[in-house]
Amino acid sequence: MDFDNLNKKKKEHCSSESNNCSSERNDCSGENDNRSGENDNHSGENDNHSGENDNRRGEALRAQYSDKIDNSRNKSDNRSGEALRAQFSDERDDCRCESPISTEETKKVIVGANINKKMLELGSNRSEIRDLFENGIILKQKYGSDKVYDFSLGNPNIPAPISVKKEIINLINESDGIYLHSYTQAQGNIEARKKIANSLNKKYGADVSFDKIYMTVGAAAGLTITLKSLINEGDEIVVISPYFPEYKVFVENANGKLVVAKSNIDTFYPDMDDLRQKINKNTKAVLINSPNNPTGVFYTEDVIKGIVNVLNEKEKEYNKSIFLISDEPYRELLYVDKKYPFITNYYDNSLVEYSFSKSMSLPGERIGYIVVNKNCSVADELYYAIMGAGRSMGYVCANSLFQYVVSNCIDDNSDINLYKKNKEFLTSRLREIGYKFVEPDGAFYLFVKCPICDDRLFSKTALKYNLLLVPSSSFGISGYVRIAYCVDYDTIKNSIESFRKLYGEVVNEKIN
Repeated sequence: MDFDNLNKKKKEHCSSESNNCSSERNDCSGENDNRSGENDNHSGENDNHSGENDNRRGEALRAQYSDKIDNSRNKSDNRSGEALRAQFSDERDDCRCESPISTEETKKVIVGANINKKMLELGSNRSEIRDLFENGIILKQKYGSDKVYDFSLGNPNIPAPISVKKEIINLINESDGIYLHSYTQAQGNIEARKKIANSLNKKYGADVSFDKIYMTVGAAAGLTITLKSLINEGDEIVVISPYFPEYKVFVENANGKLVVAKSNIDTFYPDMDDLRQKINKNTKAVLINSPNNPTGVFYTEDVIKGIVNVLNEKEKEYNKSIFLISDEPYRELLYVDKKYPFITNYYDNSLVEYSFSKSMSLPGERIGYIVVNKNCSVADELYYAIMGAGRSMGYVCANSLFQYVVSNCIDDNSDINLYKKNKEFLTSRLREIGYKFVEPDGAFYLFVKCPICDDRLFSKTALKYNLLLVPSSSFGISGYVRIAYCVDYDTIKNSIESFRKLYGEVVNEKIN
């Protein structure tokens, strides 16, 4: 029996299923989308799986998850299986038409379908960040939104620049509607790319060429495209701990291996000696993120020069190109008066990954770009490979409307003074209580040392006080929690007493 026959029988006996089961599509469409929201992050490109295959859901999919959920569940997230079972239990209630196909038959169909097990596991394992966020929704319904302090998700809470709103209205009212919403070139509208290049060159004294810019559906898409274009079987990508969790997903999806180099815990700058040791003959690239998610640490010019020195050494040692990928969605979110070291000015074999999600508060619009350094040893080949990777992954072109919007507002950023105000108040109060952390210079995250060793236990204990804090094990390091302070100022103020009680409990009662 195949899916077509299954669908045919289901349609004959359940002609109204598409209406009665509409919630099934809504419940399932966000599973992959939830994996990526924060670096921009860095996420929402994968919700297309819920489209053309929706008619294959129902009893067959429920039977699959009932049998296989324990095997596909991430050991570090014991709740994911229960959440999925509850989800599909709800779907059974929503579907009022009974399928004439037996459970045993549907099991055979699923086995015969030979679904990609890696993608199944990825889709069914919930992100800890998103899991906390959804727990927050439940807590807010129970206690009231003003009594729940949700620091889980890196979602900008300041408005986009007023120029963005005006530009959207102007484009819609004044532009040719057919042109406005038509496809652009696969690599992006030429005029948009020229404006971006001119802005970068003026701001950073760079030498970016517009024909080495590729417009993307956000930074997450940019990273997946870049990694796909670079990685051959067996290649390794080195990241600095702590790192954005989706890096591992992106690298492994491109058939690469993620290698983690340590940072100095007093600064969260890269440990150059460890970085040097982690780079070997299989290293294809080093991936950095500054200002950093989750620490908020900004890599100064001296830090960048240190990384470049290591790469120069290793390129000579192995007689090969080693690329430096700079992930920069928080580039404009800096609270210190320091020069931002634009990476193409320091290292030839470099690429920049950028998103307007944070700088313009446009995370849902999914718009960004890749810059290939024109001085790269294989600049033309790499750019063509990026175009090929985008093509192979189904990215026809980036959002045409927002290519025009962001390029016409290219030097306008959201007012980050609210983030700075939140940061200063939060850090001063937590320091008074006794919490330890490295002062963040950018982004909107605070990475706090747990008073106990177990970061997941500390995060769980925080829920007693309606505090939603992301355990650092999600970021490749233990013993910390991440606080996303992109929230209302009142949320910060009202949370302090809960932080005080949490600290008192774990310190005084010595929770282990």
